[in-house]
Amino acid sequence: MRDFGRYSVAGSLLVNAPIAEGFVRLRKIHLVAVFMMPLSLLAAPAGATPGVSGGLTPSELAAVGPAEPPQKLYKAPDVGSRAEPTPEACVKVASQAKIKPSAGKSGRCASIRPATEKEFQAELKRDAAKKPDLLQWSDSSFAPSATFPVPAWPVTCTSTQGTELGWFTVSRRTACSHKVYYIEVIEIPTGRLIGTATVHNLVQTVVATDAVLIRGKAKWVVTNWTGVGLPERADGEGFGCFNGCGLTNYGVRQDNFDTWSSESDLDPFDKPASGQILDFPTESGITFFSSQWGLGQDGHHPYSVYINNDTTRTRCDWIQNAKAACIFFNHPGYVSWNHLKVPEFIRHIERAFNSGLPGSYLTETYLHRLMDDTKRNQNGNKACPGSIPRPNNMQCDEYPFRSAYEGAFTSGATQARSYPGCQMPDPARTGPTGWSRCFINAGQNGSAGGTLSAAYSSERILDGDRFQLGIGAHP
Repeated sequence: MRDFGRYSVAGSLLVNAPIAEGFVRLRKIHLVAVFMMPLSLLAAPAGATPGVSGGLTPSELAAVGPAEPPQKLYKAPDVGSRAEPTPEACVKVASQAKIKPSAGKSGRCASIRPATEKEFQAELKRDAAKKPDLLQWSDSSFAPSATFPVPAWPVTCTSTQGTELGWFTVSRRTACSHKVYYIEVIEIPTGRLIGTATVHNLVQTVVATDAVLIRGKAKWVVTNWTGVGLPERADGEGFGCFNGCGLTNYGVRQDNFDTWSSESDLDPFDKPASGQILDFPTESGITFFSSQWGLGQDGHHPYSVYINNDTTRTRCDWIQNAKAACIFFNHPGYVSWNHLKVPEFIRHIERAFNSGLPGSYLTETYLHRLMDDTKRNQNGNKACPGSIPRPNNMQCDEYPFRSAYEGAFTSGATQARSYPGCQMPDPARTGPTGWSRCFINAGQNGSAGGTLSAAYSSERILDGDRFQLGIGAHP
C-alpha cells in the first residue's frame, strides 16, 4: 500500500525516538471508520464498480457507521508522585521527641503513604460492598466538543468497581488515574497510632485535538477513618501544571465533609514551535489539614499532609500537522478502514495477520512509524520491486507498510509471502517476520494509503511511535 502525504523532518528531534510501552482504550480515534462485517461479505456485489465502495450509495455508506473499537486498557507509567510527610518521618520525630507537648498534652504527627497493590484491591472490595457509587462523579465538566473528545471513562477511574491501580491512557488524548492513600496520625513521643483515614484520588484528563490545551479534573474522597484521622479542610493547586501555564478554576473546593475536587483548563506558556516536540507535565495536588493533628515542627501551623499525583507523559508536537497539539505518548495509535470501500486491501491485511505478521488490534504486537523518505522507498522497492509484472489496474500492496520500521528493508527481512489469487510468485509462509504482498485494485490501494496518512496526522503518530490496525469484524 502507498501512503500519501509524506512528511520529512529535519534535525534530530525524531531520531531514535523511544518506543513507549503502554496500556487503555475505550473509544474510537477521530478518523476511525471501523468495519463490522465478516470476511465472507467482503466481495463486491455483482455489477459493482471495483474500488468504489462496493456500489453503495452515500446514504448507505453513512448508515454503516463508524463503530467503537473493543475496550482495552493501557497501563501508563507514573512520571512522579509524592506523599509527604512519610510515616518514617513521623516515627523519626517521635523517637527524637522533636514536637514538644503543648498545654500538658502529647504532641501529634500526621503522615501519608500510598497504598500497595494488595491494599488497593482490599479497599475497593470493602468500599464497593459498602456503597458501589461512592466515588462516582458527574462528567458535566467534560461536555463533548470538537476540541475536547469525551471518552466513556473506565470504571477504574469512576467508581469502586474498577480493579486497577495507577495511571491509564484511554486513548492518545485521554487518560485517568485511581490511587489510594493512607493518612496515619501518631502520638508523640509514644508513637501510638491514634487516627487513620483512607483517601481515594481520581484524576481524569483530556488533551485538545487541535491546540495545546489540557482539561482535567481531580477528586479526593475519604472513604474510611478512625480516631482523629479525618481531615477538616484542604487547600492546594488542584489540577494544574508545574512548567508554567494559564488556567481556569484554580484550586481545590470542598464538596462535602469528606470530598474535595478540582477542575481546570490548562494553557501552557511554553508551546512547541514548528518542527519541535515538547513534554508538558501536569499534576494534581492537595494539602489536608486538621486541628486534631497538632502543630507542625514550627510550633505554630496546624500539621498537614500533602499528595501530589503527576500525570503520565504528555507529548506536544508541531511536526506534521497544521497546528500544534498534544497526545499521551505511551498509548498506541489506532488506524482502521471502511471495509466496504477497500475490501481487497482489507482481505490482504487480514491474511497477513492470519499468517503471523504483527500489528493487529487487540494483540500485543505493533508496527512503528518510519518517517525517513529514503528508508521508506527502500522498503517499498524491496517489498514490491519493479521486476514483478503488474496486472492491469492493479498495484502491489505490501505489509508491513513501507512507512513502518517493520517494512521489508528496515526490518532486515529476507522472505516474502503471498496467497492464492494475489498473482504473486511467493509461497504462503507463516511467522512474525518477513513481508506479505498481493496485487489489489489500484483505486483501493490509493484510498487505503490516504486513510493511513490521515491517521498518522490525526493520531499524531511520529517516527518510532507504535500503532495497530483494526482489520476484520469486531466482537
